[in-house]
Amino acid sequence: MLSCEKEGLPSRLSEIVHHPLSPFTKRAFYAIVVLAIVMAIGTFSIGAAISAITFTFGPLFGSALKEGVRYLEKEEERLKGKLESKDADSKNHIPAE
Repeated sequence: MLSCEKEGLPSRLSEIVHHPLSPFTKRAFYAIVVLAIVMAIGTFSIGAAISAITFTFGPLFGSALKEGVRYLEKEEERLKGKLESKDADSKNHIPAE
């Protein structure tokens, strides 16, 4: 029985890992597999966290945005009113000669 079969590696994988010209040692191969697993879990957990935050704070952000737009519209109307009153005052004002 081959030593790789004792270790439980599939035969094709065993050929790649134990080939004399292979750049991979068994330890390097396991390190790459662990890195791939960690990256996959990290990617999915970050995606899940972003989805949860969006689901939780999305309505809050929407209502804050709506209030902000409403405030800007009120300020715009207030400033237009001030400018119109100044414009009307300057038209009604007769300069002294």
